[in-house]
Amino acid sequence: MGMLYDDNLTDGCYFRVAIFEAAKRITPNIAYYVPRNVNRSQMRRLDRVCDIEENYLHNSLKAVTVYYSELATAYDDYDDGDYYEQ
Repeated sequence: MGMLYDDNLTDGCYFRVAIFEAAKRITPNIAYYVPRNVNRSQMRRLDRVCDIEENYLHNSLKAVTVYYSELATAYDDYDDGDYYEQ
């Protein structure tokens, strides 16, 4: 298994927290597309309301999208049976 992407180990190359704070000044509803080996606990620490979605292509994990604020709870409004009816 590969090494986890960790902000503390990147020598300041990635400013995940700074980008998140800048985006949050514009809107609390943020979708953050990050590498597949991101440290998920670090992503959860940015905001307590979040939903982590894994993005697969051909059965292989390619990336992770983390939704914050209302985007994290947007799917709670749907009833699974009604949402997938055709």
